[in-house]
Amino acid sequence: AGSAEEEEDMRELARQNDNPVLVTVSGMEEKAPAPFWAGGKMRRLDRKRWWQQYQEPPLVVFGHYWRLFPRPATTPKEYEDFDPTGGDLFGCSPFALLESE
Repeated sequence: AGSAEEEEDMRELARQNDNPVLVTVSGMEEKAPAPFWAGGKMRRLDRKRWWQQYQEPPLVVFGHYWRLFPRPATTPKEYEDFDPTGGDLFGCSPFALLESE
């Protein structure tokens, strides 16, 4: 038997990855290499970066994930305190097309 954290991770992976609606709107998850802070809590699971292995010919356009754009010189007041949590999921320009590695 695994630790309580491992059992919780397995339940969360099954809850996310076995639900076609959740997979469609927020993607598959996998065990993170290390715990990280995002969305106001410590996380041990991370989004699976499927686009790094995608080899099919049609261009796939998807959204929902944060693209970290540079903050404009003038920001509307209601967005001044907005600070997305978590790291840059893509590691490239927010305007770049993602390609498989």
